[in-house]
Amino acid sequence: MLIWVLSAVAGATMPLLCGTSQHASEFLSHRPRSPSPPVPVPTLFDHESHGEIPNVLYSEQFALKWGPDHTMSDEHASAILTHFEDIHTAEVDDWSMASPIDGVRYFNVYVGDTGGVIPSAGGMAGYYTTDSDHKPMIVLGLDTVADLTYARSVIAHEYFHAVQWASESFWTWETGSWFWEATATWAAGEVVPDQDSYWNFLPFYALKPQVGLYHDTMDAFGGAPPDLHQYGAFIFARYISEVLDRPETILSAWRDGGTDEDPVAWLRIHMTDEVFGDALVGHAARNLTWEYADGERWSDWVDEVASWHPEQDDRIAPLIAHSDEGWYTVSSEDTPAAGGYNLAPIPLDVVDGEELIVAVRADVEEGLASASKFRARVVSILDGEPTTHIVDPAAPHTVITVDPAAELWLVVAKIALIADFPMNYKVAFFPQPDFPEEDEPVEDTGVPPIDDTGEAPEDTGEAAPEDPEDPPPSADSDDADTTTELDPPPAYDDNPSETESKSGCSYIDNRQYIPTWLLFLVPALLVRRRNR
Repeated sequence: MLIWVLSAVAGATMPLLCGTSQHASEFLSHRPRSPSPPVPVPTLFDHESHGEIPNVLYSEQFALKWGPDHTMSDEHASAILTHFEDIHTAEVDDWSMASPIDGVRYFNVYVGDTGGVIPSAGGMAGYYTTDSDHKPMIVLGLDTVADLTYARSVIAHEYFHAVQWASESFWTWETGSWFWEATATWAAGEVVPDQDSYWNFLPFYALKPQVGLYHDTMDAFGGAPPDLHQYGAFIFARYISEVLDRPETILSAWRDGGTDEDPVAWLRIHMTDEVFGDALVGHAARNLTWEYADGERWSDWVDEVASWHPEQDDRIAPLIAHSDEGWYTVSSEDTPAAGGYNLAPIPLDVVDGEELIVAVRADVEEGLASASKFRARVVSILDGEPTTHIVDPAAPHTVITVDPAAELWLVVAKIALIADFPMNYKVAFFPQPDFPEEDEPVEDTGVPPIDDTGEAPEDTGEAAPEDPEDPPPSADSDDADTTTELDPPPAYDDNPSETESKSGCSYIDNRQYIPTWLLFLVPALLVRRRNR
């Protein structure tokens, strides 16, 4: 959840991260109450659980509060409140989303670290949580409040967290935390597109695409990619809204998603597996050249951050020889996790004139049965212009016509849930035989089969002989246990130890804040962004 730690470097003010996630255990421990019937505005109740606060200014639905150690003009405070009213209109009224305001109480907003009983911002630009009476609230950092332009983007992000909470969707943190962060970042870009701070962390996604959509860490990797990956994952939501022109898909997920549901599972059902798979591999292919409205700036920023972390730059996943002759694969470090993808240069010597043959299989014994776990595209780039070619997952191989002078890339995305059996894939550039026809499945009723006499065969107590024509189900078949828990690749262990936060900054005592080193590292990174 994108709050921002603020620091001063060379006289400039810099944001860091959203601290909503470290309060997740508070606001996900109870359900929002149903809104009460609306009442006349002047009679809204000022609910306050912290104690006596000397400075309060009201708008129609919000109360801005600050302590005795800070001076703020009514004009400036009114501007902050106007931002909140505007954001509420955009995210609740215009988008028809659940409202975190119950129609009886003002929504409390605190200017953190201003003395008295006012909560601390914890060195951040802001965060969403609930108070001791389980009422929603937002805390903004002093430096955030001072910068009215920047504050609008922070408010858009944090208030969307309040909307998410009111929706009661995706409260299982292990599967849903990335979606909370990614879509709050996406919402800030939709509501405040002229404030570019929302895409500051795109490189942390782009440099480690193989770790997958579910990845959510803050400092497990020392603040280098794939830490902060969940913020950059907004690009998948942006692809759905900008390229597919389906912003309602993102909003509907929050309107209709179940409390304990996996957002990837929801998207796969409601978009259909085919459309979701095409979207995942489509956004991966587009990330080669960043063909978005703001793509040119994004590309420059990704390259710049990559120059600071060259050892963490895994945008390219080279193809290596597979043990099966003629096939290629990627290393274990590059194997995509659920929702992850690879960008691999295609060897030039596999192109025959203008013909390129591509076959992609799951790298398991019965790989044909699980080929649909992966989607692939070929991107040919000629004179800087990309052309995307579909690799048919239902065909044994796909024949593509390409320009021999083009730069060729293979894009492979893993269409899987976090609970699915982990597997790699393999690639070939020569014709493959047709898939074998599958026998019709026989329903297991638990009753012994009837022989030709019309009677059940005698039960001798001996196991039936194995049929060599009937191999055991593959790891990806419907009969396999897809919830088998295996250790993720060690390079991307999201849970380095049981004592560390499962989501980087959630489930932590309120008195704990982002590590000291991160207060220096990320502000130094971001001040360069804001001064560009």
